[in-house]
Amino acid sequence: MQERGRRISPISYLTYSPTLFHYRGNYVSLALPYFLSYRGLTPPRPIGKQGKKYWSKGVRLMGGVMFFKKKKEEKPKKKTWDEKLEDFAKKYGLPKENIEYIVATYLNPSIGLLKILARASPDGSYKRVAKALSAEKRPSGYILGGSANTHTTKNRAEYNPKAVHLPLLHGFLTLALVHHMGESSTSIGDAIGDALYDWTDLGKGWEELKKNPEEFAEYVLDYLEQNGSVPINRDATKDVIVRAIQKSAKVLDKMIPTVESLKHLKATSHAVSGAVDDPFVVLRNAGIDIEPELEEFRQFLAEISGKKIE
Repeated sequence: MQERGRRISPISYLTYSPTLFHYRGNYVSLALPYFLSYRGLTPPRPIGKQGKKYWSKGVRLMGGVMFFKKKKEEKPKKKTWDEKLEDFAKKYGLPKENIEYIVATYLNPSIGLLKILARASPDGSYKRVAKALSAEKRPSGYILGGSANTHTTKNRAEYNPKAVHLPLLHGFLTLALVHHMGESSTSIGDAIGDALYDWTDLGKGWEELKKNPEEFAEYVLDYLEQNGSVPINRDATKDVIVRAIQKSAKVLDKMIPTVESLKHLKATSHAVSGAVDDPFVVLRNAGIDIEPELEEFRQFLAEISGKKIE
């Protein structure tokens, strides 16, 4: 009776070879392989700690039958950041340098943006809005973000130029709702961030948002109610969101009037970053004066919060 796990290859009788070797619990004839010296194919040789044997090329002979080892699929080579920028530039029909500063505007918002928001705040401070944006918990200050349950999408990952104003709008809307609600809850910043994510997931950008502020306001209200940490008057809060969009649009369109303007992209991305002492100096050096529009926004915040301007 043949022992369990031991099998004599039929081909061994044809080749008159009693020579066998152990391969993964089975017996295989060694006669035929010696006649197959093809492209450097050699007899099995010991390898590894356990002395296991294998064929040096991708051919294995088990029971006299030829098997070809499946080649590992080569993973596509990852593109460099420079190559990705070139791809984005071709996709959106913009110069590569413009794309580079559009990406920076998405990623850079930090202490510079907070200082701009402080100038627009009636109390002249950004502490409350920083708390609502969870900036105090982040080493780099404020960055665009929604709740922990928000997933990154292709539209955001590709830094779509049509939505480049939205990371900045996030700050202004949060500032408005903090003053309207009298709260600095992080649920406010999260709700606006999640609404902006949903908006871009639909392929919509800045121009669509300016034309349909009421529609976008509904997204924010839904998330505020879903979070439930801050009670809201839906009608009154919607009115504040719509007006805040209209007021902040005057500021943001001055900072980036068009994505074709390298001068504005470069100045804005630098001004809102954490690598600047005075964002207003950076903007003025590029011929961008947002002081009148910020003052108008400041008056609006004083109105909805009932606070005097300091």
